[in-house]
Amino acid sequence: MSRLDQHEAMVNYFNSLLTDPASPVLPQKQEKKAELSQKEVLEKSFSSENLSRMLESITAEQSSAPDTATLTETVAEDVTVPDVKPDSVQAETVVTAEKQDLQEVSLKTAPAAIAEEPQTAVAEKTKTAVKTADRVLAEQSVRTESLRAELEVTEKAAEVHEEIRENTHEKTENAERWCNIETDSEFTALLFKVAGVVLAAPLFTLGGIFRPAVINKLFGKPDWYAGLTCIQKQKVSVVDTAKWMLPGKKIIDHEYKFVILCKDKKWCLQCDELLGTKTIKREDVKWRVFHGDRPWLAGILKKDMCALLHITELEKMLDSGLDIYLNQPPKTLSRR
Repeated sequence: MSRLDQHEAMVNYFNSLLTDPASPVLPQKQEKKAELSQKEVLEKSFSSENLSRMLESITAEQSSAPDTATLTETVAEDVTVPDVKPDSVQAETVVTAEKQDLQEVSLKTAPAAIAEEPQTAVAEKTKTAVKTADRVLAEQSVRTESLRAELEVTEKAAEVHEEIRENTHEKTENAERWCNIETDSEFTALLFKVAGVVLAAPLFTLGGIFRPAVINKLFGKPDWYAGLTCIQKQKVSVVDTAKWMLPGKKIIDHEYKFVILCKDKKWCLQCDELLGTKTIKREDVKWRVFHGDRPWLAGILKKDMCALLHITELEKMLDSGLDIYLNQPPKTLSRR
């Protein structure tokens, strides 16, 4: 405490001493006299000399006595009343403590949760990416297989188309080069037999029928080439018809009785027997349209079930050295 406060405390203390609590209530005049007497007493008691004496005594007492502030603090500590809080304040305090505990726990577990959360997210993203990649690969494999199948089908179709085109082109070329016999609505055909096989040929494509004369063989010719003979003072090549029709096969020995001269008089066919002539209608023949592998065949006689020879194409084949299967004989050295 400051000195001024101590002074005011002392003044109040002395005023209380000067006031008599047991004095009766006086009338107003008496009160005034009492007030005046009190003032006089106060003036006498609080004169400068008395006050100086009192202050000196107080100072001496203070120096010997313990500090008032220290005593006040000590008393305050001893007489401290426990701080009693209302229920709401206690509840708030409990909630605040729980929040602090939760915050501490969350702060402790937060790093682990934060560390686990990215790992979980990365794992989920990885699984999703793997599933997506597998699905894409499966779709691509399906597409690849379908494309391969389509390519195979396309290649096969292209090959078939090319083959058909080549065959058509070849047939077209052969058809342009090969044309069947042109006949009237009715024509006469010669029927003859070779090694038990019946053949027919239109008469207007033949040069005549003759008895075989002397046949001179030549070396370096195919097996079906019988040799040369003279017909009407002209050398003509003779064909062993059986060997020409059945190349490479063993043929039973037989004797040709006639030779049939072709129209161009370069080739003649040997035959075993003449069956005579016959008038044939065009509708009685199943005519060939394309060249095919048998250009020598003009058609089939439906009633007789025998081959109708295309003499013109047959002569072309003989000139090229081809047998009935379009095979050329192997080359052999001719005798000099």
